[in-house]
Amino acid sequence: MVQCTGVNGESEMENSLENTYTEDSEKRKNSVYMLSQLAQLDKDHDEEWTTIEEHSLVKLILESFIDEDKREILNSVTDRSLTISEILKICKIPPTSGYRKINSLIESGLLEIEGLVTVEKNRKRTYRSLFKIVTVEINKDKITIKVKFTKKML
Repeated sequence: MVQCTGVNGESEMENSLENTYTEDSEKRKNSVYMLSQLAQLDKDHDEEWTTIEEHSLVKLILESFIDEDKREILNSVTDRSLTISEILKICKIPPTSGYRKINSLIESGLLEIEGLVTVEKNRKRTYRSLFKIVTVEINKDKITIKVKFTKKML
């Protein structure tokens, strides 16, 4: 795990991010619910790949992976969990936009809390990507996403 030394105000910003809930639209809430249901189905059936065809989920996932910073964030926490400061340092993303993008990924359900670690006498949450692998299939007007869920998330 990367050791990060924080600057003054970093932990306040991180705590503010983790405790701030923006007004979510019903679509976003439904998307998060559907993602959690898909993860549960995958766990129940122990399938290798899960197919996602629901338009709002496909759009949510594609929009997240199209954004270069969000893609970097998700890729950095595919195989291991990291704190927000560690993610920002590894991805070399400025804190202001980085916190905003991480918050967006948390709200959408693509980035989940995995645990807590103690860093410089402070307890911080660690995060991990919901997906281990994502593939996109385009067949005429239909876009399908196939995913493998991160095992620890199940």
